[in-house]
Amino acid sequence: MENKKGNFDLAYLKDNVSRTVFSSPEVGPKIAAVFMSEILNIPVADLVDALEIRNNNIRYDGTVVGSEIDLNYETYNSKIDIELNMKNSEYSYNKNFVYTYQLLLHNIKNNKDYKNMKPVYQINIDGYDYFKKNDLMYYSTLMEVKYHIIENSYINIYHFNVLKVIEMDYNILERNEIAKILFLLTCKDEELTDKMIKGDEFLMAVKKEIQRISGEKNWADMFLTNEEIYKIEADESYQKGMEKGIEEGIEEGFKQGITKGIEQGANNKQIEIAKNMLNLNIEIDTIIKVTGLTKEVIESLNK
Repeated sequence: MENKKGNFDLAYLKDNVSRTVFSSPEVGPKIAAVFMSEILNIPVADLVDALEIRNNNIRYDGTVVGSEIDLNYETYNSKIDIELNMKNSEYSYNKNFVYTYQLLLHNIKNNKDYKNMKPVYQINIDGYDYFKKNDLMYYSTLMEVKYHIIENSYINIYHFNVLKVIEMDYNILERNEIAKILFLLTCKDEELTDKMIKGDEFLMAVKKEIQRISGEKNWADMFLTNEEIYKIEADESYQKGMEKGIEEGIEEGFKQGITKGIEQGANNKQIEIAKNMLNLNIEIDTIIKVTGLTKEVIESLNK
């Protein structure tokens, strides 16, 4: 393959498709094994048969909310949480972080279980560069700050940066199985995808499984459209606007301040989203559907 940058427009598989692929008995365990092989430096073949998928609801206590992780695998000596993160948000990051501790506590039934705890490995597949260091993989754990001594190995958090894949040379991509998987999951250009996975029987099987699960014939149709992505961003922005509005409202006092803060926070963000969509030459009717703003307001932003 030609030695050049693998630049392509970052896309996202539809949520139900990506999660189903990772949990598919046909290809899911091997995908997880490829990531764990990189982390543990153990051959994929030695891991794939040891991986067992578990219920993704990891609630161990009725008082804990938000306990459904994306993918949950387990081996005889470890627990694995795979999280697919399209956008960087404090809410999602905090939830993912708490998941690691919930998994750690999940099998603690009595005092003896503390002697046989399984370490937790969280694999975050990010559509952004969380640490902004332009690296493919980052690793975090509990560590003494001054001397950089790892305190224990029970919590292990990995971030895999999809943005790094976009700029990689093709010849480097071809030699990196993780990068090729990330490429396959985020490139809706079928011609580029087929070039990248040509001759790789496993990745060709993953692509076939994606097509089977999605039910779509056109490869690009298996990915989120710009309108769907903006709708997700709008929903997240609305939530953030509500949270900020409530904080401002409490400071100003009681119900009137809260209501005003919520409305202002949400409206400002919808205007920001509308401006971005106008810059992408998206039709006004689509912007109205996504943001809820009036045609007059949107047209005024374009002046």
